Amino acid sequence: MFNGAAPAHESKSSGLGLTASWTQSGHCSPDGSNKSARKSTAALDKTKSARPRPEAPAEVRSVEVIKTVGQSSLMIGWERPPLDELGCSSGTFVYGYRVFIDGDFHKSVMSSACTKCIVENIDLSVPVHISVQTLGSNGLSSNSVHTIYRTSGRTDQR
Repeated sequence: MFNGAAPAHESKSSGLGLTASWTQSGHCSPDGSNKSARKSTAALDKTKSARPRPEAPAEVRSVEVIKTVGQSSLMIGWERPPLDELGCSSGTFVYGYRVFIDGDFHKSVMSSACTKCIVENIDLSVPVHISVQTLGSNGLSSNSVHTIYRTSGRTDQR
């Protein structure tokens, strides 16, 4: 029979003489709900919503073609966006970059520290539009930064 006090439970360990005891919480209401837990959850939800939402990370800077590699590849590089001591930009963790050639996805670079890559199987006889985008957590990404490679080797930064 329940007398309003929280029931205590004991367990003895064999041979060592140790006793463990615990008490069940008496916070449940007669209808079986746990109002205290609901209040805690509501307070936690308020805390979560008060936190500023992360923004898209900052753009990379100065995308450039470093050199041609063979007949159909380019080594490109860029300057990474400013990151804090935790590797975040605008409150968003930066985990890499996306490279686009002529507007189409070409490859991902999965490190915020790596700021060079080789793009392969490119027709270098025509101008090549190269874009790099910063990748952040939660699917957030920056605007793309563009450059154009021309056969003469000259690039136009946009």
